This record gives sequence, C-alpha cells and structure tokens, in this order.
Amino acid sequence: ELHGAALPVGDSVTVDGSTWNSLFTASEDGTLIYLPAGEPLGRLLRWVDRGGEALEVWQPPGNYQTVRLSAGDARLAAEFQQLPVSQLYLYGMDGRREQLTFAEGDAAEPVFSEDGAYLYHAKQTIGANYAIARTSTTGGTTEQVFGIEGMDVWPYDLSAEAGAVFAGSGNYFQRTIRADMWVVPLDGGDAYRFLDEDGWEPLEVAVSYDGRSVAFAAIVRGSDETQIYVAPLETADGRLRVGEPRRQISSGGGFQPRWRGDDGELFFLQGAGQVMASTLQRGPRGEITRFDDQEVLFSAVLAYGPGLCYGFDVTEDGEL
Repeated sequence: ELHGAALPVGDSVTVDGSTWNSLFTASEDGTLIYLPAGEPLGRLLRWVDRGGEALEVWQPPGNYQTVRLSAGDARLAAEFQQLPVSQLYLYGMDGRREQLTFAEGDAAEPVFSEDGAYLYHAKQTIGANYAIARTSTTGGTTEQVFGIEGMDVWPYDLSAEAGAVFAGSGNYFQRTIRADMWVVPLDGGDAYRFLDEDGWEPLEVAVSYDGRSVAFAAIVRGSDETQIYVAPLETADGRLRVGEPRRQISSGGGFQPRWRGDDGELFFLQGAGQVMASTLQRGPRGEITRFDDQEVLFSAVLAYGPGLCYGFDVTEDGEL
C-alpha cells in the first residue's frame, strides 16, 4: 500500500515516441535508472564479421527492426520505427539511405524480389489489419498483393526458384505464440496454406537459394521449445509442401533461420542473442544428408524474437 504525496526524483527522462515508453526503471533497493533526455536513442546498423567484430557502423541510431539484404548484397532494406509507425528505408553499400515508404500505418518486414525491383512487406492502414504489399524500389508505388479479411498477414521470405512469397498470418503482435503459414504465388495464383499440419506450430520460414530446401522454426507436439528444422521443399498437385525427412538442426532452441548463398550453411539465433551456424550437406531432393553440430559465432544485442523482428541478415558468402 502506498502513502504520501508523489515527489519528483529525476528530471528530463527520455520518452521513446516509437514505443510509447518512458525509459526508466528501478531496482528492488530503490535505485533509479533512466536515460536522460537528449541522449542518443535506439540501435545502430552494424556490419560485423563471423566473430562479431564490428567492421562498420552506419548512422544515425534509431529504432531499427527487421533488416534484409538484396540478391548479391547490393542493397539493404531496414524497417525503422518512428513516432509511432514503421517506415522502410533503402541503403546502398556506401551507407547512403533513402526513405522508401511514407504510409500512415506501418510498413514492416521487408523482403526483396530477386531482381531487387520490389520490396514485399507488411502494410497497415490506420484501424485495419496488415496485408502484404509490394513497393517499387525506384518509383515508390505500392500495391497490395495478399490480404485476409479480419486477420494480419506478413511476409517471411521470397523465393524466385519456388515462385512464391512465404507468409504468416494471425495476430501481428502475437507472432511469438503462433503463425499460420501461407504460400503466395508470384504469378498471381491463389494463396494456400503451408505446413498446416497437426502437431507442428511453425513460426518462421526461410527457403534455400536454389529453392530445393526449406528451413523453418517450429514447436512440435510434446515440446515447449522452438527449434530449427530443414526439409525438402516439394511440389505435389501443383502446390508446394514440406517434405521428408525433417531434420532438427538446432539444439537448445533456435529461430530466425538464414541461408548462406551456396546453401551449405545455415545461420540462426538462439537464447539471448547468440548467432549460431551449422554447415550442411544435402541430397538431390534438398534433403539433409549430413550436418555439423551448431557453432556459436558471437552474441549481440539484436532486435529479435521468435517470429518477431529479423534483427540480422547474412551476406551470400556468409562472412558478414
């Protein structure tokens, strides 16, 4: 029970307008910790090597969320949350940036088309659900690609080899709990469910560069831990599906899988920001024939979470 009048104990506490939070907390013994107003706010975009050593830092700091590289590592797309919606920015390899979207609602979760001409992303209009849209990376024109009435939809990956965008649906702000998976054909065909199987609760999907394998984070029946699995990506009756065998690559949890450009190595996150890697060998169907035990590359403070905010990406050579 509290008694007495409220008294000021600190001045000029920063308020993060992008998340509606005042940046302070207190310990059990009453010690107050806060960020004074005027201090730099947010995260930095960093290029790091496989050991986590920072090679280059891009300014300015900000509330960056998902980041994605284009084919050939020519450009970077970053989701930047600001007062209070997210917008998408494009970066050249010289660090120069340009704002791509100017929507009233969020523009989030960017994924490049193979030729880099479009960004597929989640788009929200005020008071409405998220849908998948695509925005030209040159002209900035935006068109909706796929939406579900009364439900949020967002992209996870795009594979030109598989001819589809791989997407999730559900509640955008509860993606850490469960997401239903969809295949959205690039040729304009009807979208359909993917990995919609009893006993599997998928959270994320990443397709190999050659389109023969799919890595996904999922919780299987009888477990309460998200793990990384890799399986062949097959076609049956004109639809893509997850084949067999499904090999668990991670141990101790895993999420946010990323492929190396030659599909010989898989990266993922684990625990409190550990970046993991495992080398793979595959058969002719894209099935895993051998994989090495996971290796801890480095730990970092990232914007991440199972099914939420891809705070890292990997160059095609796997060195950055």
